[in-house]
Amino acid sequence: MIGHVDGSVPATTQRFEIVLGEDASLELDDLVVTRQPHPGPSEGVAHYGIVTECSSRIEGAQFSTDTQRIAGARTMPGVVAQTATVRVLRADPEIWIPPKAGAQVERAGGTDRERALFVDQMDDGARLPIGFDRRLEPVHVDFTFLNGEKGGHVSISRV
Repeated sequence: MIGHVDGSVPATTQRFEIVLGEDASLELDDLVVTRQPHPGPSEGVAHYGIVTECSSRIEGAQFSTDTQRIAGARTMPGVVAQTATVRVLRADPEIWIPPKAGAQVERAGGTDRERALFVDQMDDGARLPIGFDRRLEPVHVDFTFLNGEKGGHVSISRV
């Protein structure tokens, strides 16, 4: 577990904030997953997302000089809060409800990473490796979207 869905700001079907645990850290483009129970035929809903921003602030600081009083001299109460903004990539099953405030958040690895990137929906022969992510794990695209079988176009910039 790396943190919790932040309950001090709204979580939506498209984005949510994570309050990181004391020893946890996230970087841009990290993949995360949070799960919650949901009544109905499924056992629950998993929200998969990608980190789009990270931030840090001192809760309790109202003025810039309060930072010195809280972090340096320790003459005021306050605590450092590390947060990350997450863009929802997928809800599985496709029940579009927001993540539950306070729900635990984990780094998405293994099967969760494949679900976050929709690799689980690609036929084995259609998985085209196109590079590596920041953790040096392979990134695939569905070749059937490139060859015209399921649509298809490619836009290549000068990068």
